[in-house]
Amino acid sequence: MGTARHWSRFVLPPIRFESAAPASPIQSRSIRSPAKVGPGAEPYPPDVCWVKPDLRPGADAMRHLYDRADVVRELGPRARASVPGTHDATAAAVRRAGCRLDRCRSRQMSRDPFVSYAQNREDVVLARALRPDDRRGFWVDVGAGDPVLDSVTAAFAERGWRGVNVEPLPREHERLCAARPADTNLRVALGARPGLGKLFVEPTEKRDRPDPDAPIDRGASTMVPELAERYRADGQEFSPIEVPVWTLAQVVAAHVRGPVDFLKVDVEGFEHEVLAGADWSSFRPRVVVMEATVPKSDKPSHAAWEPILFEAGYRFAMFDGLNRFYAHADEPALLQTLAIPANVFDDFVPYAWAHQVDRAQQRARRLEDALTHAQQQLEQLCEDVTRARAVAHDEHDRAAIAAESTTRALAETDRVRTELHALTATRTFRYTASLRNLYATVRRVFSNLAE
Repeated sequence: MGTARHWSRFVLPPIRFESAAPASPIQSRSIRSPAKVGPGAEPYPPDVCWVKPDLRPGADAMRHLYDRADVVRELGPRARASVPGTHDATAAAVRRAGCRLDRCRSRQMSRDPFVSYAQNREDVVLARALRPDDRRGFWVDVGAGDPVLDSVTAAFAERGWRGVNVEPLPREHERLCAARPADTNLRVALGARPGLGKLFVEPTEKRDRPDPDAPIDRGASTMVPELAERYRADGQEFSPIEVPVWTLAQVVAAHVRGPVDFLKVDVEGFEHEVLAGADWSSFRPRVVVMEATVPKSDKPSHAAWEPILFEAGYRFAMFDGLNRFYAHADEPALLQTLAIPANVFDDFVPYAWAHQVDRAQQRARRLEDALTHAQQQLEQLCEDVTRARAVAHDEHDRAAIAAESTTRALAETDRVRTELHALTATRTFRYTASLRNLYATVRRVFSNLAE
C-alpha cells in the first residue's frame, strides 16, 4: 500500500462555524478558511462561533506519523516544498514539529533506576548529593553490617566506589571480606580511646533450615551495657564477646589516603564515643550520616553527640525519621541537596523489589532450561517411537511373508495328502501290497547281513 493511500485516510473535515444567535440558513453554514492569512487578511465573520471539532482524525494522523518514521521522511520534504510562501509561519511550525519528532526518536533512554539497599533509603539521599554515577569516591562506614542487607554502601560499591568498613561482628566481617575484597574491612569496634571492649551480640533468628551463607540481621548488637540489660529484661539474651577497640582517628591515619565523601555511623547508642575518638582537625568528610534515635525506638538521641559535629563546622541538613544528615558549612549547595528525603523523583528501586525480580528471572530461566530439556526429551522420544514403528512395520511385513509361506505349505501338504489318499485307494496299490512287504523283508535281511 503506497504512502498516498495511507495519508488519504487522515483528511481532516472542513472547519464549521455556527452562529451564537438562533440558527438560520444564513447564520449557520460551513465556511472555508480565507485564502490569505496574517496582517491584512480577511477576518472571520463576527456573527459565528466554533462548533466543537472532531479531533480523532487528527490524533490518528499524528499517531500514524509517529509510528511510521518512513512516512514522515517521505511526506516531510514534499509538504515543505508544497507550502506557499504566504504560509512561511506554518511551514516553520511544520519544520519545528518534525525536528521535535526526530529528537524524540533519537533521545537515549536514561540510566537504569538506582537500586537502594539501605534500610531507610539513606543511599538514595547520598547518591542525589554525591552523584556516584559520575565519579569515583570514598567512604568510611562505622557499623557496616552485612555487605548487602540494609547496606548504605552497597549501591556505591556497585559503581566502583571504595571505602573502609568497620564491623566487629565475626560473620558480618567475613561476608564483607568476601563481597568487598577491594575495600578495607576492619573487625574492630570504635570508641573514644583504644583498648578492648565488650560487644553484646543480638541473638539470631531461629530457622528450621538455617543457611550458613545467608545474611542475618544483628543490627541491634551494641557496646552499651545498659541497652543489653534492657533487651535482656525484654526477654532477649545478648551474648557478650570481647573485641578490640580503635579510635576513628586511628582508622583514618592507617587506612585513609585521600578525601572522604561521606562518613556513616550506626553503632546503637555508642555514637558519642565514636565521634569523640576522631581528629576533626584533619578528618573532614563532606557528608556525615548518623543514626539519631535510641535503638529500637523513635526517640531522638542526637543531643548527646551533635555538638561535636557543630564544633567541627558541620551543619544539620535533614532528619529522615531515623538518621540525621550533616554537611560542612562551606558547602551550602550540598546542604540544600541533602535537605530533601528520598522521593519518587530520585528514580530508585528498593533492593527487595529488584531481588524479587532477579529471583523471578532466575526461576524463569530455570523453567526455560527445563522446558528445553523436556522438548529435547520429547524429540528423542518421538525419534525412538518412529524407529520402533519402522521396526514394527518390518516385523509385520516379515510376519505376513511367513504367514503366506505357511499357508502355501499347508496347501501343498493338503494336496500331497489328497494325492496319497487317492493313490492308496487304487487297485494297483492293493494288488502290489504283498510285493512291497516282500521287498521290505528282503531289505531288512540284507541290512542284518551287512551288519
